[in-house]
Amino acid sequence: MKKPEPRVIVFIIADSLRYDTCYPYIRKAMPYLYRHSTHFHQVRSSGCWTLPSHASMFTGRWLHEHGQNTQMRKAGHRYPMLADLLKDKGYYNLMITSNVVVTDIFGLNRGFDETRKIWRELDHQTLGVFLTLLGYVWRPRLRKRFVKSFVNNKMAEDIESLRAFFKSYASHMLALARQRLTELLQNRRRVFLFFNFYDFHFPYLSEDTFRFETRGIRNKYREFRSLMDIINNNHMKDLNYQPNLKMMQRIKDRQRQCFERVGPLIDEFSRWVRKMEPDSTIVFSSDHGENFGEEQWLYHFANVTEGGNRVPLLWSSPGEKGVAGVDTQVSLKDVFGSFLQEAGIRKPEAWHLKKTPERSTSIIESIWYDAKNKTIPEFKRNQFAFVAGDQKFVYRKQKWFYTPVNTDSPTRHLTSFDHSDPFSAAGLDTEKKTEVKTAWKNFVTFEKKIPR
Repeated sequence: MKKPEPRVIVFIIADSLRYDTCYPYIRKAMPYLYRHSTHFHQVRSSGCWTLPSHASMFTGRWLHEHGQNTQMRKAGHRYPMLADLLKDKGYYNLMITSNVVVTDIFGLNRGFDETRKIWRELDHQTLGVFLTLLGYVWRPRLRKRFVKSFVNNKMAEDIESLRAFFKSYASHMLALARQRLTELLQNRRRVFLFFNFYDFHFPYLSEDTFRFETRGIRNKYREFRSLMDIINNNHMKDLNYQPNLKMMQRIKDRQRQCFERVGPLIDEFSRWVRKMEPDSTIVFSSDHGENFGEEQWLYHFANVTEGGNRVPLLWSSPGEKGVAGVDTQVSLKDVFGSFLQEAGIRKPEAWHLKKTPERSTSIIESIWYDAKNKTIPEFKRNQFAFVAGDQKFVYRKQKWFYTPVNTDSPTRHLTSFDHSDPFSAAGLDTEKKTEVKTAWKNFVTFEKKIPR
């Protein structure tokens, strides 16, 4: 007998949350979802930052297909969006976000009936002089926006959203979701509810309001400098850059502490949703990871690293009990087809990761990032990577490399691949080999459009 489509689908994105920041801490931080979900342990985002990753999740397409990346941020959407398709099926689409990137500025909220930008929902409290100045130091482009806003007498969207940069709105977002979900269900609506929580993103809000973690003026200065290195992508400007790994570990701990703070709030909300509407699907994931010095890389732009792309994914379907695990290599973009099948939408791409994870192909695509015109030539590289079995193969600047991925260590060292055919060496079957090779060829064609 065919299962009915869920009345409520909740998709929760913890922006920038690494897999190893989530595990093993999730058992304590999110006990309800931990016990009532299928856990995917080998998920990698198809893009390394918010825009391309969300575009892939919302269209089911690779970066070279949807075109949204660091150099072409406003590429047109040629494909149906997840929210459009769910709307056609009768779902009311509600987005609640503390991240400006997923809203209308890049068109990622297309198809949503309602987009709630949490920085606009609450009273306009100022951050205070210190945090406001810190925001302009860490995000210099906002200084130009501020001048433009002053002239136009209207604050630019990303200046207004600066409040979510330094202050957690997680509890407010969940309270708003409870209110709207209650109202919609009372009106007999079916609901797709999407969250993007910015708390886990730089500067990693270990508490409700940003503060430095270290003690003493010298240590605070080192922490400040390391945070500056991350947000300004200083590793891209100097081939000999060496991160302060001890301080980077302290900063990575900030993200873990953020998960331990916000995770229980999300877990309690999930329990409430399931109690209010047993026929609900709840999915928790991250759009990409974060780099804290592994492989000499920081932040999340322009990478195909393990720290930067391996993410958690928990899928809790109606009535699901017990802990199930999937260790198959899968792509985060395939939540698109999984949501379609869950909602009863009949399309060729509507298949479910829980039922046939082996259909997924783990591909990562990355476009070089312009760090204020200071990116050195060595890092002006576009990258294509695929994971097969316990190996990752990476293509950059017309050369192939490989590295093992059979352990949970985020630190990888790429080795030059001397053979001409990585697709055969990876042990892919005929169908997968054709799929990956075709994607690679299309990526090589696409990257010719990217300015150098």
